[in-house]
Amino acid sequence: VSKLKINVQYPGKYLEAQLMVSEANIGKPVYFTIPVLNFGSEDVQKAKATIRLLTPLNQEVARIETGEISIKAKSQDKLVAEWLPESDGPNKINPGPYYALVTLDYDGRKITLEKRLSIGEVKLLITRIDTTQFRLGEIARFDMQLSNEWNQRISGVYAEIFVLQQDGSVLSTF
Repeated sequence: VSKLKINVQYPGKYLEAQLMVSEANIGKPVYFTIPVLNFGSEDVQKAKATIRLLTPLNQEVARIETGEISIKAKSQDKLVAEWLPESDGPNKINPGPYYALVTLDYDGRKITLEKRLSIGEVKLLITRIDTTQFRLGEIARFDMQLSNEWNQRISGVYAEIFVLQQDGSVLSTF
């Protein structure tokens, strides 16, 4: 079985594009690449994209602009933008899922692209462990306080505790 794809030239100006996003981690550059194909019969003089990063609650956390390019008829090029998610400061980004919404403007026309991306990894920090009213030989109750570093609720969380002896060997787990 074979597949034959035929691209027919459109009259005037006509672009097709897609959005590719590199791996995203806090403190490391994220690259947004937009391959653009001109299937039109006319050259595109100015093509530029604006990338808006949104939280799952549609709050904008960043706006990134690409450079401007021109694209000859029946050819292709790409728009590229770089963004650095910060771990602190006024532009702090929490790890979690985000949406990249792209508006590609070319000679008075627009294309909208979107892609979901995750920045960083799911992370919980233990901020406190409390064992009130503990008596040797009885069942002890452990209360844990956690800090969620992800930008959404994490469900199904549980803990496995290892009690170690002074030499580092495991005495008990629960």
